[in-house]
Amino acid sequence: RSMTVYCILLNQGSDKVTLVQHNSSPSRSILQFVLVPLYIRTRVYCALVFSKLTTGLATLVLSKCQEQRLESWHVNKLRALMLGQAQGISNRQVRIHCKVPSIHCSLLRARVKFLQRMTKHPDRHTAFSAAVAGILAGGRPQLDGLFPGPQANPWLRQFWDDLQIAAQYDSSLADDLLRFGWRNLPHSNSLQHFD
Repeated sequence: RSMTVYCILLNQGSDKVTLVQHNSSPSRSILQFVLVPLYIRTRVYCALVFSKLTTGLATLVLSKCQEQRLESWHVNKLRALMLGQAQGISNRQVRIHCKVPSIHCSLLRARVKFLQRMTKHPDRHTAFSAAVAGILAGGRPQLDGLFPGPQANPWLRQFWDDLQIAAQYDSSLADDLLRFGWRNLPHSNSLQHFD
């Protein structure tokens, strides 16, 4: 008994997919051509490529140069998915057209979600407070009053910058950050409900 296997061949440089039937014999027959819409191409890209590209990066402090290199690679792939329709438009317009976030936005969102998960669990508040209020080498505190000082850990400063950006979209979060700084974050309802 022969087994029929169907394979999908992606034609590079084209927006068509070839569905090929493989039999036990070496011959193959082309069954049909299917036009793959952009939203499906971008969903496949996000599921298989973008998710792997950004996995774990939220825990690192990337330099501007590193982030720009990742963003450049990311936008080049999105332009390739648009199959020539991206000529003459900006990178921002490419991302909007493909409905895919930038590397920076994706990482910022992941870090804010991490903080939200951490603040929702009271058993993690002690570790959070110890990390925030820790003392650096030489006896210098990480916090300059309520906020991370210039000598604070780069990871902590990056989280603070992310929260400042998030606060631009939520006035209650902005109030909490201004009045209480880092120390009240585990008890901030506005952070826990921010989306």
